[in-house]
Amino acid sequence: MSLMMTIRNPSNVPIKNSSTEFQLHINYLQCLSKQLIDFSEKRLLKMIDIANDFERKSELKVILSDYVNGKIALAWQQGMPVWVRMSKENGINI
Repeated sequence: MSLMMTIRNPSNVPIKNSSTEFQLHINYLQCLSKQLIDFSEKRLLKMIDIANDFERKSELKVILSDYVNGKIALAWQQGMPVWVRMSKENGINI
């Protein structure tokens, strides 16, 4: 059995530069299954563990905290996290 990670792309627009769509933390998604794993959270935790620079480690911890608390939506572009702040100005209410 082969397992592959897929990128959610409901618009079916070709994704360039190996990037993903923005998503909220699993706590803020209305999922039917409670067995879902948030790989973005796991990936951020791994990046924090392997970061050598204190400033980078601190920055990643803030990103992780904001992501878990629903303050940002997270995407990945060329292996690095990118985010957008969730606010009423963005037209997004949580």
